[in-house]
Amino acid sequence: MKLRDVPLACVLLGLASILVATRLYPDFDWSRHYVTNLFRPLALNGQPNTARPYAIAGMWLFCLGVAELFPQLASAIEPAKHATWVRIFGIAGAVYAAFTVTRMHDLMVTISIGFFVAAEIVLLDWVWRRRRRPEWMAGAASLALLLLAAFAYYRQVATVILPLLQKLVFLSSSGWLLWLQRQPGAKAQAAAT
Repeated sequence: MKLRDVPLACVLLGLASILVATRLYPDFDWSRHYVTNLFRPLALNGQPNTARPYAIAGMWLFCLGVAELFPQLASAIEPAKHATWVRIFGIAGAVYAAFTVTRMHDLMVTISIGFFVAAEIVLLDWVWRRRRRPEWMAGAASLALLLLAAFAYYRQVATVILPLLQKLVFLSSSGWLLWLQRQPGAKAQAAAT
């Protein structure tokens, strides 16, 4: 397997493992339960959570794939300082997201959101400068979803839709990053400008 394929493989394996966890979790409901519920030793109904190891492994694989995505994306970015920021913010966001499976969940969510927002803003600027409008629009929509979910989470508004928003953020953010990484000629395009 090529290094370029590692992020996609890790993200897909991570999501598959989380999907298995949702099947093992007692009465998991996609519209009412958070992915976070899968990380707890006990399910909400008080039963032992047999899904926990699969959920934790899935989250760690997902984060590993995302963490590898950022250096690969950074290798195509000019100027070098932007590449450095994408690498630092992206990897830090993924590392802190991996720790959301612990008791420090709320703090880790807050820190990882900050890093991911910063990384996505730098990437959006890079995509905008390359006049790659479809990728920019998808990234802006992904960032808007992340900010909307963060607003709902911290302000405790529209909490009814928050479990679905959480899952949409996972899919949209990782999908956008993988799309950017898989674009042919991204490195050559960056070198030409």
